[in-house]
Amino acid sequence: MELISPAIEETVEFKDEFIRHFILYAKGHYKREDTVSDLRTIIAKICNIPEKSVSIRDVLSRTLEVFNSVFRYEQNSNQIQAFLSVLVSDLMDDFEDFAKKKELTKTKEIILETFIQGIMNYLNMLQVRERQDGKIFLCGNPDPVILPLDGLKA
Repeated sequence: MELISPAIEETVEFKDEFIRHFILYAKGHYKREDTVSDLRTIIAKICNIPEKSVSIRDVLSRTLEVFNSVFRYEQNSNQIQAFLSVLVSDLMDDFEDFAKKKELTKTKEIILETFIQGIMNYLNMLQVRERQDGKIFLCGNPDPVILPLDGLKA
């Protein structure tokens, strides 16, 4: 008879403000209006810069950084990151072409927004407590200075 050893508990505390607030946003701790606009606000507040200076590319880059930081703890994260790297490389090449022309078509914007929303959906599914692998992710509390809190989760 083989004994099954319990998973070793590992606590991962996300202290990076972007990671913390993106996960809290994805999990519904903040009121939602429009994902890209909300993430733009989070970035602007953390960096103490005007929202209008945060581009959709900045939102995409930050979202990918958060994704990479979080999912390095996940099993099979290398496969996910490889897939994303190829996809993002293609998206960014196309994006650069449009940026040089000083235009971003609505189609491109929709693709980028959909991609960002997909990553946020993935972060929403991140199990932070009672995980089978024994890891526990700590994100701290939402901050009403960053975005208004969702009254149901606050």
